[in-house]
Amino acid sequence: MPFRDQRSFVAQAAALAADRQRAALLASRARPVAAGRSWDAVVKELEAVLVAAADAGAAARPRSGNQFGNAPLAARALALRRGHGL
Repeated sequence: MPFRDQRSFVAQAAALAADRQRAALLASRARPVAAGRSWDAVVKELEAVLVAAADAGAAARPRSGNQFGNAPLAARALALRRGHGL
């Protein structure tokens, strides 16, 4: 499905919702994979994906003048976690 193709996403989601056998098969295959992962690992992976996406988006637009200047968003996020403001 093409990225950001909302109609295609909705159509495929509706088709999956209507196909109980296929949904059950996907669920049965997903359960063992999910059971073998910790929440910490899942959150770290999601965070890495979000930071990479934010950095890619930030690289495509001009930066505003803040205390971090042209620091990548990952560095800015880390600074926020450590209690520093923007």
